[in-house]
Amino acid sequence: MKQFFTFLLIVLICISCKKNNPSSEIIIESQDNPVRAVEDESETLQEIVKIPIPEAVQDIITYYAVRVTANKEGGVLALQIEGNFTGSGNREIIAFYEYSEIAYEYLAITNVFCFVCDSSGDEIESVYEIKYGTLEFNEKNEAKIGLSDALGRKIVWRGQTICRIGDFNGNGREEPYLYYQTGMNNSLCFFEFYETEFLEIINLGVADAFITSVDQEKRIINIQIEYNSEYLIIKNNSYFWDIVTLRYEILITTTKTKKYRWNWNTQEYEEIEES
Repeated sequence: MKQFFTFLLIVLICISCKKNNPSSEIIIESQDNPVRAVEDESETLQEIVKIPIPEAVQDIITYYAVRVTANKEGGVLALQIEGNFTGSGNREIIAFYEYSEIAYEYLAITNVFCFVCDSSGDEIESVYEIKYGTLEFNEKNEAKIGLSDALGRKIVWRGQTICRIGDFNGNGREEPYLYYQTGMNNSLCFFEFYETEFLEIINLGVADAFITSVDQEKRIINIQIEYNSEYLIIKNNSYFWDIVTLRYEILITTTKTKKYRWNWNTQEYEEIEES
């Protein structure tokens, strides 16, 4: 019993130190842009008491995008998060890099890499690119995209949720569920690691898309997709994790395709009645 209370006292001291000393969190600072790995508030003690990242490893992560692209547009480190992404059994870190062009008020995530350390954790053994990028998006878009808590831990960039990371498909590895905005559309992309690279595991085409709901037990993700052609066509599809193709495949289109036409007078889309 005495040993138990001694352990409890140590735990309380660790938690108190974390609250009073911000440097005990995983915070990476640059001269101009303090950044951090953002996790859910419901952290366990195991998540709070983390092993510090060796300085040499952190240095490689911090400047990797600029070094590998050999130009400033590679971006500066914006945030990073640890997890089990490749199944290596070693420390793994996904890092996001941002680039800004003040003259054009341009801000974007331009590069994402996954760093896998060796068994000692003192050196980086492998680096894998995740082919993702996004412009900065506003609160209105964030409220719409539907990155549910069920998909995993929340990743926040510039105050907006851009990603969830978790093992939603139940294959033993965490996968990034990402939202992105381009000059053409706002959509989703999901990635999974296979052998030597991260591959997209859902195909939504060139369209606006957002998650309407998820079924964690059945591993189903319901997505509304908006195609812009002559008309605005809206589909609601349910995607399930296919253990054969190792991708999210369409289970069913739950609603009939609707067509909308832009009304220049009201400045709104209006549904076209089927004849």
